[in-house]
Amino acid sequence: MFEMSKSKYDYILKNVIFNIPKKEKEIFKLLVQGYNAVEIGDKIGMAERTIYRRKESIKKKIINLI
Repeated sequence: MFEMSKSKYDYILKNVIFNIPKKEKEIFKLLVQGYNAVEIGDKIGMAERTIYRRKESIKKKIINLI
């Protein structure tokens, strides 16, 4: 399993939260709370496929920060 220091984790989290568009931020917060793509789509009025695309975009941004 990949391990990182708390400071690196905090840096990544802050950069993801502050540097992503509003909708992606909303999706990220719901993902962290445990909602799945269908639930998120229903909650914010977006298609499930759009949620998956935004989720992939968030992942890429996180990977670029590591």
